[in-house]
Amino acid sequence: MQTTTFPVEILIHDDASKDSTGQIVAEYAQRHPKLIRPILQSTNQYSQGQKIFPIVFSMARGNLLAMCEGDDVWTDPMKLQRQVECLQGHINYVGSCHAAVYQQIDVDGSVTGDFVKRFSSDEITLSDLLCSNPITTCSVVIRREYMPHELPADFDALKFGDLPRWALAAVHGPFAFDSRVMSTYRQHPAGMWSRLSDAAAARAMADYGLLITGHLSGSNRIMSVAAGGRLLGDAVFQACRANDQELLCGLVGDLSGYPWNETQAAYINFISSIGEKLALMCADDTRKLTDAVSDLLNKLAEHSELSGQFDSATRFLSSYVLKRQGDHSFERGKFREARNLYTRAAISGTGKNRKLALILAFATYGGRAALFLREWARSFRR
Repeated sequence: MQTTTFPVEILIHDDASKDSTGQIVAEYAQRHPKLIRPILQSTNQYSQGQKIFPIVFSMARGNLLAMCEGDDVWTDPMKLQRQVECLQGHINYVGSCHAAVYQQIDVDGSVTGDFVKRFSSDEITLSDLLCSNPITTCSVVIRREYMPHELPADFDALKFGDLPRWALAAVHGPFAFDSRVMSTYRQHPAGMWSRLSDAAAARAMADYGLLITGHLSGSNRIMSVAAGGRLLGDAVFQACRANDQELLCGLVGDLSGYPWNETQAAYINFISSIGEKLALMCADDTRKLTDAVSDLLNKLAEHSELSGQFDSATRFLSSYVLKRQGDHSFERGKFREARNLYTRAAISGTGKNRKLALILAFATYGGRAALFLREWARSFRR
């Protein structure tokens, strides 16, 4: 139940359920005709290729929209009231969302685990939505004018539809985020997203990054291209880790066609995302990290090489590494400088210089970076 000082209408869409759901919805609509508006399908629309959201959206009459999908639950009776008051008091927000409990549900319906999905700020911006999805659908209240009625057709192949909607809405302004837990989202093992492997999920996010960039312009597009580099790096790492050659071959095609030249940050994010994950995976084992980096490089080399744009950085790297071979202690403040230098050089170099630069870029992540640098400096000095 929700307690509000404003009128609401409840639209319930039943997509020709085979159980008694449609009958139950119809009975409640008869009892509360001014509150509930049922949309009862005689034929399953999803199986016919129809999108459900546009059907419901076209019938909604309110200026603010809230969503609660079949298995999700609004757990706080003041949820809607708080969110509407927030939007009424802050016209710059396109919508409002909040923290939510995520429950893992087994095939028999039992709860196998849960956690609370939170966000570190009281606002979620377009920048946040270009590389992750911090918004839980059942937590959203959004202004109608900013909610895309129907996503562009090229998004149809994605494994999810909520994130593109939030991103396109956020072009017009941020979402407010309330840290209070006011809903529960249930994850089923057979769900379209939860059943994906880590590699497939990373590829789906990379696909999203490629698609959303095509619908943004100006500074938003530049920001999206940069974020897309990180998503591609995540996908390449997961594909290599899973030894999924088919997935990796597909990503190589994406890499060759990506608009890297629009912003240098895209290259840096691509390399950095791989380096962060490798360092995290092998944080306590320098040799393991060495082997993992070499394995990744070998797999990538089988498919393609990224063309370089920083020849001067490559030349500088050669002399820089020679000077540093006698001094392996990096000051803490130098790591960012070194990471950027090595990353740029890794992109533009060839042969041994390029491989060394890429390895050094990886090494600037994680607590064992100094040992890793020392080991590789010795190996190339020999």
